[in-house]
Amino acid sequence: MKKKYKNLIQNAADIIFETDAEGNFIFVNNFTIDHLGYSKEEVIGKPFTDFVREDYRKSLLEFYNDLAETDKNFASTEFPVIRKDLSEIWGSQKVYVNKNEAGAVVSYSGIMRDISVFKD
Repeated sequence: MKKKYKNLIQNAADIIFETDAEGNFIFVNNFTIDHLGYSKEEVIGKPFTDFVREDYRKSLLEFYNDLAETDKNFASTEFPVIRKDLSEIWGSQKVYVNKNEAGAVVSYSGIMRDISVFKD
């Protein structure tokens, strides 16, 4: 059963990711790599803000901080993502905050859909 879900996540036509509590990528699915053009080595361990257009970084950090403080799960936001070739896509992202028993953030899990066609 576990392999079945792994295949589903890896082959989904959406960006699926997980970051650690500091916002560094610890997992991305195959679609993320294919769609954005980076290798896994160029993404894993890097802060998610490295892939966000600079003028959206501050507001996105505030979004994540609010999630951690308010326990809002599956909140959504939209922002431009920078591909390796420096082109941009617009993503609509939903995020789940993973906390330990003490209530500290352990990681963030998310899914993002490319909504560029709706932004043009």
